[in-house]
Amino acid sequence: MGTVQYHGYYPQWAIYARKFFLRDLHANGTAERLTILNYAFANISSDTPIHSGYRAFAATVPNKNPGHADGSKDVGDADADWVRPFLAEESVDGKADPDWNSPNHLKGNFNQLRKLKAKYPKLKVLISFGGWTYSRNFSQAARPEHRREFVKSCIDLYIRGNLPPKIWTDTETIRGKWRDVYGGDGVAAGIFDGIDIDWEWPGTTKGLPGNLHSKDDKKNLPLLLKEFREQLDALPPRQDGGKYLLTAFLPADPEVIEAGWDVPEVMKYLDYGNLQGYDLHGAFECPDSCFTNHQSALHPIDGDPSPGKLSVEAAVDAWVKAGAPKNKIVLGIPFYGRGWEGVQSDAKGGLFQKAKGAVPTPKAKYEPGVNEYRDLAGLVGSGYTLHRDDTNAVAWLHSPAEKIFWTFDDPTAVYRKAQFAKSKGLAGAMAYSLDGDEKTTGILSKYIRAALDGQEPPKKEQQKNACTAPAWNPKHVYAAPNEVTYEGEMWQSTQWSKGTAPGAKNNEGNQVWKKLKACTLPIRLKLPTGAKPWDNSVAYKTGDYVTHEGELYSAAWNIQPGQKDKPGGNPDTWQPLGKYEK
Repeated sequence: MGTVQYHGYYPQWAIYARKFFLRDLHANGTAERLTILNYAFANISSDTPIHSGYRAFAATVPNKNPGHADGSKDVGDADADWVRPFLAEESVDGKADPDWNSPNHLKGNFNQLRKLKAKYPKLKVLISFGGWTYSRNFSQAARPEHRREFVKSCIDLYIRGNLPPKIWTDTETIRGKWRDVYGGDGVAAGIFDGIDIDWEWPGTTKGLPGNLHSKDDKKNLPLLLKEFREQLDALPPRQDGGKYLLTAFLPADPEVIEAGWDVPEVMKYLDYGNLQGYDLHGAFECPDSCFTNHQSALHPIDGDPSPGKLSVEAAVDAWVKAGAPKNKIVLGIPFYGRGWEGVQSDAKGGLFQKAKGAVPTPKAKYEPGVNEYRDLAGLVGSGYTLHRDDTNAVAWLHSPAEKIFWTFDDPTAVYRKAQFAKSKGLAGAMAYSLDGDEKTTGILSKYIRAALDGQEPPKKEQQKNACTAPAWNPKHVYAAPNEVTYEGEMWQSTQWSKGTAPGAKNNEGNQVWKKLKACTLPIRLKLPTGAKPWDNSVAYKTGDYVTHEGELYSAAWNIQPGQKDKPGGNPDTWQPLGKYEK
């Protein structure tokens, strides 16, 4: 592997609904391609009776109000970090953790990180503080009266590995009490090789509503980094003899940079800065500027209706012009996309068109307006048309029938962005976040590493065990024996349903889907048995398949001969399933 940096964020919560484990980074080859893995995110205490001061802390308390910074008070997931046992099939080395009732063992993601590092000794793991949700208290923690104690607490907990033997727990099953867990001095030592600061955002209200901020943030941020640098450098060398690393997440917005970042002073203390190369646009701009756009375009694009005209290149140039050394800048690349619904025109493949707002759940799987790459890849050929602008290293999906637009980075786009980073003399590239990649192949990381190492794009491997059924759509009607693809698996309908996802039960408590097999994305849509060209003189039953002008459709209800609606017209009569492979 080359020396060019490749950093990746792995979020603590990926083990839950996403079911993306650190083991997957080993199995799909990503761990071998990374130089730094940022484990995200650690929180800062809010000086409450439970956790006094502004310090690193551990707790198991869910966030009941992620839309406001006050929801992050005393919030954390120590269970995911080191308490939850992993099954053998979830574990990096294939060995299960002792169960919940065996307290004297390090478990959770921390144990998996330790196992991952044992397999990849050159991989460095950093603990990342803050992020969008946990940046509420940075402003207080960076103040002169709190700074030293805050930094010391971070080093004690994560670098020295001094885990508390009791954690505050307030969940549905354990209500508001201190709980005994495995802990003690040094039990997690050697896992983390440094600290990543993701303060979003100092000196401005552009972060999460409710974040504390001050006009002194711009002065205090480099002093906070200086304190980290000094305390980290005072530690004995790491086990491999190297120094402890200090990195930070850097904003792309010029207003945010000006408000809170003294660039030369900040970069003086950092080993690397991970530059935001995404979230330049999104449905979060609605209703003020509700136009479809690219969230990560390399260059300004003619016709962009947004007032900011943000681009990745402009962000890089702004940091370099302000005094950031190129060899410390790591370019961020998104492993997720952003989507709008209610797109009012099909012109330009839906790009730069007025829209209604964010794509709602469940079409946006985990939050409105956002889908991971591995979910968007499954939409190709299922009623969505793939468009690409290689000059600007972006791709997008548009469904005229659904009036939905998704901007995202596919393998070609991430390869070109990594090439751009290399050509500009930057330190490398960063992925946010690794769990958005295709789970079995790690295809995005594969393309990024190839570009950073100056290699040609990986040859497309023949897709084995491809998903061949159309993607499940919550608005579609299904009847036996319709087949769909859902989360990398193919399912068959056993009875009429609408809105019941494969694996879930309908309102009567019945399973309406039968799992057929696991399969590999993206979807390679094949003609189902019995699909014939549409004929207006034929009667069709609910769920019957027809083809028309190279696309596959299914009947949403019993259709009698002579109906006016033909496939490609009203989607409530003929449901569009996408272009099929001939």
